[in-house]
Amino acid sequence: MSSARVGAISRAHDRLYRSADIGRIELAAYLAEVCRDLTDSMPNCSVDFEAAGPAQMATDRAIRFALLVTELVTNAAKHAYGDKGGRISVTLALRDPQTATVSVIDEGVGLPEGFRADQVQGLGMRLILALVEQMDGTLRVDRRTQGAAFAVDVPLEADQVG
Repeated sequence: MSSARVGAISRAHDRLYRSADIGRIELAAYLAEVCRDLTDSMPNCSVDFEAAGPAQMATDRAIRFALLVTELVTNAAKHAYGDKGGRISVTLALRDPQTATVSVIDEGVGLPEGFRADQVQGLGMRLILALVEQMDGTLRVDRRTQGAAFAVDVPLEADQVG
């Protein structure tokens, strides 16, 4: 789904051209556009986006964050639903004033027994783990009765590790 990755970066550039501050992006509005693009690029899936409120993030971090969301959504579409499609929910919230949390939830087939994100060999999961690590984030995986939930906590600023 390389076109979705390019779309996420393209959306960032579009927002920068319309902004007076090229160093920061309003994350909720940016991710809303990225999720609309994902819905358009995956005809069998709808990607619903909800944000608790605005959050600012440095442009380079926001692009990585959007790539992370793109990979999580693409993985959900591919592995949870396959060709039949379904709904994917993306939620952005502030866990605290310095930490953004994004959750990607599907209602698909669920995770395989014994699933561990750090042992998956697929490109999508490897990219997810690399992006989480680059952003000093943490990934949580929740096996649900129907579907799966992935949540990532990321410091809004690069120097707010902890």
